[in-house]
Amino acid sequence: MTKPMTTTPAPQEEKRNTARHRVFKGAQISFRGLHAAIDCVVRDFSDGGARLTVETSVGVPDRFELVRDGLPTKKCQVVWRHATQIGVQFIPEIDAEAAEENLPGKLRAKFGSKISSPPE
Repeated sequence: MTKPMTTTPAPQEEKRNTARHRVFKGAQISFRGLHAAIDCVVRDFSDGGARLTVETSVGVPDRFELVRDGLPTKKCQVVWRHATQIGVQFIPEIDAEAAEENLPGKLRAKFGSKISSPPE
């Protein structure tokens, strides 16, 4: 008898821009202004994102904050999800004051003279 031929799937292309580190740390997925939370485990972590394990990915919003003991909270965007795992990309913190100061200029550039400066 001949053995059935097995094939090894081709490795998937790495899409990360930063190196990931394997970790096993408890954390919380927090949303609704930090009034709701789901427990999770951080499995992989990089400067740009993380892989989280949860009991079920059902009910996890597309955007949330990742709360880790003793570490800064990270704003996250879900980029993929499976039954019990979620891949997230970290959303960079924006300096709100700088963004607000630049908003009128951006609006004028987009809409031209239709935008006027507020009265002083």
